Amino acid sequence: MTTKISSWTAVEQDLLHKCRLDANIDETAFARRHNISLAQLRELENGLGAFFYSPKIKAQVGCRLLQELGVESIEFASEVSETCPVSTRIFIKPFSARQVIAWVRDRLT
Repeated sequence: MTTKISSWTAVEQDLLHKCRLDANIDETAFARRHNISLAQLRELENGLGAFFYSPKIKAQVGCRLLQELGVESIEFASEVSETCPVSTRIFIKPFSARQVIAWVRDRLT
């Protein structure tokens, strides 16, 4: 099941940046290929700037870029108690299970 995220956080920023670098794609070429400005891509990757009309549009564009890089976002939400809701996002890319688990653990700690 694939769900789109409703907000763009530091986790997604890091993931987009890492996946783009892992794919060895230049930021200018990546921005041009996806019809966004270089400033918008930099905002998606590092959070600086306000080059999108709304946070929702920013999240939609970011999700589209992650999907183009082969990342599928899956959000599992559960409630541990009434006062402690827990939401965990798991991103799946063609990595080994150990790599995915290590990456998730790094982000959650």
